[in-house]
Amino acid sequence: MFLLATACLGLMLNAGCGPNIPERDRNNDAEAENGDAEPIEPVWSQVSSILTSSCALTGCHGPGAMFPSLAGEDAHDSIVKVFSDQVPSLTLVEPGNPDSSYLYLKGIGLHAEACEDAGIPEDQCGTQMPPPTYPQLGQEEVSALRAWISEGASRDG
Repeated sequence: MFLLATACLGLMLNAGCGPNIPERDRNNDAEAENGDAEPIEPVWSQVSSILTSSCALTGCHGPGAMFPSLAGEDAHDSIVKVFSDQVPSLTLVEPGNPDSSYLYLKGIGLHAEACEDAGIPEDQCGTQMPPPTYPQLGQEEVSALRAWISEGASRDG
């Protein structure tokens, strides 16, 4: 019975965070599509805002929720040079190398390849983040995250 409950909990965690689908402000997305929005700067304050709104406010990766915590003052320390629990050979954010940063790979849907390369079964890698039932990161957000990691993932800015 314990094993069944543990397996069910694992499936729920890998599938997403629960039935509540957050509403995100789509004005920024519409402005970006029309070219009216300011580009997102690849600095921690902007990246932190992306992670908070897309990952932490959903109830998934907020304070006291599942690893990693992507909100608050500890967010930077919980992802930069911290090893992934799904692919222990990769860090969540490897400064200077977004293609070896599991958090980035999860955000763009290439995490399954990283799992396969590491010999980890696909069912243990979970889904793209945010989960498919949640609003996905926009191109501007993905570009800012990639640039921030490429530029060293500094907390400054």
